[in-house]
Amino acid sequence: MHRLSHRVLGLLLVFSVPLVLSGCAWVAPKDGPVTAAPLAREVEAVDAALEYILTQQGDDGSFGGSVGITLDAIFAGTAANRDVSGWRTAEGNPNPIEYLEANWEGHIVNAANTGKLVVGLVAAGHDPRDFAGQDFVEHILSFDKEGTGSLGTSALDQAWGMLGVAAAGTPVTQEMVAVLIGFQQSDGGWEFAPDSGADSNTTALALQALVAAGVGGDDTSITRGLDFLATQQSPTGGFAYSTAFGTEADANSTAYCLQALIATGANPASEEWRKDGNGPLDALLDFQLSSGAFEWQPGEGENLLATAQAVPALLGEPLSDIK
Repeated sequence: MHRLSHRVLGLLLVFSVPLVLSGCAWVAPKDGPVTAAPLAREVEAVDAALEYILTQQGDDGSFGGSVGITLDAIFAGTAANRDVSGWRTAEGNPNPIEYLEANWEGHIVNAANTGKLVVGLVAAGHDPRDFAGQDFVEHILSFDKEGTGSLGTSALDQAWGMLGVAAAGTPVTQEMVAVLIGFQQSDGGWEFAPDSGADSNTTALALQALVAAGVGGDDTSITRGLDFLATQQSPTGGFAYSTAFGTEADANSTAYCLQALIATGANPASEEWRKDGNGPLDALLDFQLSSGAFEWQPGEGENLLATAQAVPALLGEPLSDIK
């Protein structure tokens, strides 16, 4: 799906007759025939978001002045089939890829950061085994110092590391899968760090990593993870970071959870994932402002990271789909 026109294909999947792509079946809304209006709404939302994102680029080629947020901007651009190598504030200034070339060294301190970098490079059409003179895939694997499949001390390290390995076309070992499943908590969710408590974001990443590793949607680890996400859904149809801190949804969590539902083959448009008629996609769109930006939560104002993370979710492209 990644190299097709996502703005058309991804959105048609949400608002057209039943289609199947990458194991994800979408159905028309239950309340009547599909019209062109919702499709136009989605296209407009993505275009406006990307226009906002471009206004946030620094003269050094970065977004948000960091490798991490720059990678999220790259995910947004490539999900929409944009050539991010052409993104620069002025002729002669660096683009995001050149920014990564100049700033990778301080970023790859763990498997999570390195895995995210690899996913971004692959998404942008670059070889993560030969970028800036480095083999970043091998760097991910180097964190498995004991040969046990463990890429770090947290589920975040394991999930992003596995996503990076899979994106690069390298087999994800059963040992790696077992380690990530071993991080699953008794409530079915995953926590970003030991003893932090399960949260929707880490759970969404873990589910996408398992799918990228070839774990089927009917596997117990997947179904338990989806059950946990259901407990994190807010009355608006969006998702909270963790209901331990309140049930109010935020754009970032809603986007990540939407990607996880798509990746695992769940149907976000189904009644199962709707609250008072509002689904995750509706809830995500509610966070968009007139500027094209998304806000983290209502009243918080423009948020670059929330905007960047919203775009792939709007286009129906999970991280596990980037090859």
